Amino acid sequence: VYDYCDFSLLWTEVSRNGQFFAGGEVLAAHRILIWTEDGHSYIYQLLNSGLSKSIYPADGRVLKETIYPHLLCSTSVEENK
Repeated sequence: VYDYCDFSLLWTEVSRNGQFFAGGEVLAAHRILIWTEDGHSYIYQLLNSGLSKSIYPADGRVLKETIYPHLLCSTSVEENK
């Protein structure tokens, strides 16, 4: 997830084994929806400060502290639907 004002990297997430991210959308200020090809979706509250960062910053340095966004809710679709 990148900041749309200055394109700084805010957060990265590795998908679970066999799960592929299909897209995402900004719902409101600091809230995003991310969905997968297999019918799962996640709504996250991003931090208001600039502290939400990737484990692997773009400049190659390792962060001293990693802060993750808060998962507000998740849903999934049954296989037969």
